[in-house]
Amino acid sequence: MTDHKPPHRPRPERPEVRVEPLREPVSDDRPRAVDLAVAVWGVALVALAATAALVGLDQAAIRATLRDTLAADSPDTSADDIASTVDITMIASGAVAVLVLLLALMGMVQVRGRNSTGRTVLMLIAVVAAAGSLVFWYTAKDALSGATGILPFVVAVLAVAGTAPLFARPVGRWLSGQGQLRPI
Repeated sequence: MTDHKPPHRPRPERPEVRVEPLREPVSDDRPRAVDLAVAVWGVALVALAATAALVGLDQAAIRATLRDTLAADSPDTSADDIASTVDITMIASGAVAVLVLLLALMGMVQVRGRNSTGRTVLMLIAVVAAAGSLVFWYTAKDALSGATGILPFVVAVLAVAGTAPLFARPVGRWLSGQGQLRPI
């Protein structure tokens, strides 16, 4: 028996392997719409702070007007109940303003940091800010004058306008980190 070895064959070349993602990569550059939204929200928060400051400076007159309006609308209501209603109105308005301010700042930081929950936070806070501003104006319209009578509308409009750009398609892609599907 002979030891017959098969002839040595060279190894075949390895095939070239290329893996391509199914989506176009998303740039890490923040879309301009995010910066626009954050800037508009910043102006809305300044308007909210200005409203709160003006109400705080004219609090005695606003409380008196609210008491007079409530007494005229409900003559059977006791003075203590009217005073309690005015206190609740002022405290609730201040609490909503602080809540909107803090949560909007948190949402702005989250959106700029590419966290998609920031967009949801700002959307919900826009609804609360707009509704709260309009309810405050409706409740205290007889006591508000000048800038204090206009600023609640400014806050409402700016809160909604500051949230709208965050729902543009490029912002959604940037927040999710998913690019467009490539054609096959």
